[in-house]
Amino acid sequence: HSENLYLIPKSSVQGIKKLMEFGYKFKTLESEDFFDSIEHVKKFNPDVIINDIICVKEEFMKKLKHNTTSLIVNIEHIKEPKSLIYADIIFNSIYPPFIKTNADYYYGPKYAPLNESFIGLPKKEIKEDAKNFLISFGGSDSSGFTFNAIETLNGIREKLRRM
Repeated sequence: HSENLYLIPKSSVQGIKKLMEFGYKFKTLESEDFFDSIEHVKKFNPDVIINDIICVKEEFMKKLKHNTTSLIVNIEHIKEPKSLIYADIIFNSIYPPFIKTNADYYYGPKYAPLNESFIGLPKKEIKEDAKNFLISFGGSDSSGFTFNAIETLNGIREKLRRM
């Protein structure tokens, strides 16, 4: 039987509520940068560590790698993740690796972590003359996806006008 431990910043009130609701074992962290998780990791001594931390800091990954023999799996969402040389396995639903890495690197839409509510949705037909678009990239857009999408769509619109 396996044992899981969730490490979560004390400021993540919603996450803590969910963990409590489902009865999961967890420890709250004082800081947002996860540096105080290293001692918990050393005590728990896991076989596998799964990090899903937005913009994980390279210093944290380096310290984690040097303080454990665990398999380190990172879920990344940015173009140049700081985990490339420290994680053993990386999932990135958007970007291929930007440099050579020894990690097993899996990327693309088939690795996007979607919740169950997306399973079995009916396919939608897209009209050929679609003119209105709503673009949303979630709670933050530190990589500038919104601007890139607008620029791309503007470029497509200009090409269509010339046709």
